[in-house]
Amino acid sequence: MGTSASVVVALVLALQSLFGEKPNPTTLASAAHDIETIDLGGQSGVQDQIAAANGGANLIKIDPYPQTEVRSLEIAPSTWEALSRRMVTVYLGTSHHSSAVHEAVISRLAGSDVEMLLEPLRSAAVRAASALEAGNIEDYGAAMISNTEAQAALQLGLVSNRALQVIEVAQRCGAVGWKVNGAGGEGGTVTIIGPEDAAQVIDAVRTLDRLTLLPVGPAPQGARLVGQG
Repeated sequence: MGTSASVVVALVLALQSLFGEKPNPTTLASAAHDIETIDLGGQSGVQDQIAAANGGANLIKIDPYPQTEVRSLEIAPSTWEALSRRMVTVYLGTSHHSSAVHEAVISRLAGSDVEMLLEPLRSAAVRAASALEAGNIEDYGAAMISNTEAQAALQLGLVSNRALQVIEVAQRCGAVGWKVNGAGGEGGTVTIIGPEDAAQVIDAVRTLDRLTLLPVGPAPQGARLVGQG
């Protein structure tokens, strides 16, 4: 999930509460997206705002952009526990400008076989959703790998050399999944699904320069007011 999107969602929620508006994930995500695209004039997807507003795991159908259909996935407590234990998110040392990456991808798609390039991304999302609902962490990791490979095929540079370094180290340590988050490109984060015991992945990543292990994990709940449940 994009950091900027989650911050904007949190700020919108805070402002809505000041004006006595009842929190609603749909309107919250939409307002945050409007700020990034209309008010700030940037390029942005819609999935990060939806993820921050709703929490949990969701399968999002976008057709046509920016209209969405969101299905909340039924995830067993044991699956949440496994994800929390095996998931490692690595900050690559620098932020990235996702709007610029989006512009590059849009240019790449112009005149291309769009369906051929985008279908692997759609398939990976559906596979990931099915795997999570079935509690199959290994297949979920495989879907993450498919997504990352599709990103790399979509645009040169979406999977940076720095990200590839993290992925290579994690793979040697038995990781079953990895995904370059957000728009990709230079900087940003990579999420790894380690083996049953992710300690070796964590120790290996810590040996790499200028990287930070982030204390984050899967969140069953979305943006909410403190004390509001």
